[in-house]
Amino acid sequence: MLRCCDLQFFHLEETAHSRVDRMSRSDLAEILLCLRQHQNLETLALFIPHCSPPLESTRVEEQVNPWPRLKALYLAKRPQEWLEILPTLNELQIFNLQDLGSGHPTIQTVLGNLAKCRNLRAIDLDIRDFDNVEALLDIARGCPLLQKFRVKDVRLSGEPRLGEDLLFDLLRALPQLEFLALDAKFEMDSEKLRELIHHCPRLVVLDLRYTQLRLSLHTMIGLHPFRQLETMIFAQICFKDLPRLQSDAILTIATLWRRIFPRLRDVRCHSDPPYRLEDDWSEESEADNDSMSDDDDDTSLSSISDFVANADGQRCEQYALRRKLWRVLGYGKDLDIHLRIVYTWQTNLEIKTLGWPVVPLAAFSDPDAHSTTARSVGN
Repeated sequence: MLRCCDLQFFHLEETAHSRVDRMSRSDLAEILLCLRQHQNLETLALFIPHCSPPLESTRVEEQVNPWPRLKALYLAKRPQEWLEILPTLNELQIFNLQDLGSGHPTIQTVLGNLAKCRNLRAIDLDIRDFDNVEALLDIARGCPLLQKFRVKDVRLSGEPRLGEDLLFDLLRALPQLEFLALDAKFEMDSEKLRELIHHCPRLVVLDLRYTQLRLSLHTMIGLHPFRQLETMIFAQICFKDLPRLQSDAILTIATLWRRIFPRLRDVRCHSDPPYRLEDDWSEESEADNDSMSDDDDDTSLSSISDFVANADGQRCEQYALRRKLWRVLGYGKDLDIHLRIVYTWQTNLEIKTLGWPVVPLAAFSDPDAHSTTARSVGN
């Protein structure tokens, strides 16, 4: 079939846990040999454990563009020969590499080559043992059209090395950014949040799961709205320096929160326990409101001072405050909302860029998380 067609789109995927009916290396090599003849290919998705070199020659100086019209390249692994042809893909706009692995030369090669792809709009990388944050700045400066910048360290126990200064240097170079996911570790106060809103006003997805966000009522009042943001993840979100308020304490914070994040549909704290499926948020919230009385004012949320962060963080109290606030705001009722927002954003980018989406096999086994249709809370 491949010898008879003039393909623009090719997607081949094998599940990592299944060894049944897997293609042999020789079969995959023959497929790639046929694909080299498809000069109109615009999308190439190879979610397979191994693949042969895209070109017959492996010498760097002899690398040429095998697909002059290629706009999107998705790879599951890090075959060195594929990474070396990146600078030749002049039309490349979407690059996804699920496992770059570790090793200084390989990481340096792919990051250096990506910085030469000036038409890139989306970068999605999983890296191990990443330690060169300057290379990320090179990509940001070399790819000014980027709308998605996701670089994650797959070693969950590793210490993120991207700090505050380098993060904001990166953001200043990416005014078109709509999707940001980085393992940056620092404390973000209201002024830093203001700077983030200023540099990246188009953000829809924000994932800084190793960064602490610390807000105070006074500075929240002066923040400009994050008008497009729909989902965000931080390590923790803490409220500090809040005065003793009246019985509408949570509602006061919720009003300010809604003004700053008018489109936000989901917020997660990475260090918090996961939401429980048996939680009935609406009924629990109503029960909480009913239980508040004048007799137990000292333990209810009529006084917010119990939830102010001190030198030790008071994590339990802050967690209780967040849970109360999230319930008032209506977050947490839909467990898949973050995944759907991410998937919808990616799908829209692919349709706009390629004309059709790249639908993974996981979409068939987990359709809720891969749906682009809004779902009502009651469903």
